Amino acid sequence: MGLSRTISRAVIMSSIAAIIPLHAFAGGGISRDGQDVSFMYDNGNFLSISLRQVTPKITGSSYTPLGVPAAISTSASPEYSTYNVNYRQDAGEKTGLGLQIRQPIGADLLYPAGSVLQGTMVDYDSQAVSILGSFDQSRQLRFIGGFTSQSQNAEVSVPFQGYQATASKDSGMGVIAGAAYSIPEIAFRVSATYFSEITSEHPTLENGVLPSTTTINAPSGLNIDIRSGIMEDTLAFASVVTQNWDGFVLDPPGWRAGAGSALYDPADKTTYLIGIGRKFSDNWAGSISYGLSEETDGTATALAPVDGSQDITVGIRYTMDKIELGLGGTMRTYTNDVSSTQELAPGVPLATYSDNSLIGLGLTMKYNY
Repeated sequence: MGLSRTISRAVIMSSIAAIIPLHAFAGGGISRDGQDVSFMYDNGNFLSISLRQVTPKITGSSYTPLGVPAAISTSASPEYSTYNVNYRQDAGEKTGLGLQIRQPIGADLLYPAGSVLQGTMVDYDSQAVSILGSFDQSRQLRFIGGFTSQSQNAEVSVPFQGYQATASKDSGMGVIAGAAYSIPEIAFRVSATYFSEITSEHPTLENGVLPSTTTINAPSGLNIDIRSGIMEDTLAFASVVTQNWDGFVLDPPGWRAGAGSALYDPADKTTYLIGIGRKFSDNWAGSISYGLSEETDGTATALAPVDGSQDITVGIRYTMDKIELGLGGTMRTYTNDVSSTQELAPGVPLATYSDNSLIGLGLTMKYNY
């Protein structure tokens, strides 16, 4: 039996679906899902819901208010959860419609007692709703596009700087555009998807008395994904995710007046992924993948103290008639030791961070109809 017959559509779908939990941890900066809309390149009518639970370990060393070295022994980043909803519906022989609800950006941070950073807190929430469409130019070529409405709000408290601010919820609009070329006979597909920057203006109150407006430019980005059958019942896949975080500068005037710099000023980020998916039976399929996020210069704000990472993700999927259930786990190691950009004294970082990690679990439920 040839490769074109043994790698069926069911194999492709189950192998790829098994890695869905990975996207909870993809992307750069404070991205939480790697801006993934690849479900619009798939065929058929379906609804999928993904739930993720993430446990970071962010520890290091700092100083007491008296300048005595102190350990940050309890993780400064608590557990958090995210969700993702994808819906696709054929609208004709060559067209399809889709809806996605996701949480693209987020941050949860709370430093424990024992150092000058104690009580430092960040709570950043977002939600994006995308309306998408697809058009098949030919059997091999599909175009997708659509619009995204993204809302977000944030609260930050930095006691060692005597600073607190709340940015109220606001939303902005962006566009998504992409194309995929496929060779169904060998389960080959390569796609490129562009995500535009999304700008929102947030009424902000600093230290309870100073009103201002915070402009947030959610990053633009480009996803390149490729997959291909390599042997019977086996699929290889790879991706590159680029996000342009250099425009995502949080710079409220009250903070700058006191600190002399932006509150958060991240660098662009690119992540890479390679993996393999395997069908074990008509019901079971699984995958394993390796991810790499680029390191920068080894410095980071105490509000987001990580730089560079490596991931190993394992996923398994069970298919029963029209229902698919997927379970996946990711182990991330942050590869670069980090010194905070904030300083206790000239040339003395306020905190350093090393040997940190993240564990994530994901559950995906998909109904094909």
